[in-house]
Amino acid sequence: MNIEGLTLKLLTDTLNEELLGSKIYKVYMPNPQSLLLLVRRTRDTSSLLADMHNGSCVLYLPQQLPENPETPPSFCMLLRKHLEEGRITKISQSGLDRIITLEIDLLGASSKIITKKLIFELTGKNSNIILTQDDVIIDSLKHVNAAQSSL
Repeated sequence: MNIEGLTLKLLTDTLNEELLGSKIYKVYMPNPQSLLLLVRRTRDTSSLLADMHNGSCVLYLPQQLPENPETPPSFCMLLRKHLEEGRITKISQSGLDRIITLEIDLLGASSKIITKKLIFELTGKNSNIILTQDDVIIDSLKHVNAAQSSL
């Protein structure tokens, strides 16, 4: 079942209440199509799970954490490098589109703050997770060529 924009608005509001200002301390990929962020809040810890299986994408705050593989995929390692120790400073939805963006601030070279974006496209079979910095794509969960993009 696909999620519509109005439902995502409610989810975005909940994520803002639960995760805004939290610090990402661990990144996992329980399977090749999902992403788990563990975050520290002021009072406790929480998690955000994005599952991008074909046709039924979902983004939620799980009660129980899934098991994680011993060897993380390369996309997971990249996200660990770029996002761990970052603080979630903004969670937004693009209008009523099925896109949620997390803005994450990190301390870069010479103590300069760097903002990276983790974009969740919850668009059914074409769902994706994209990491960007300064509007340049660093990497994504699914790589799409020009022929697939035009479908």
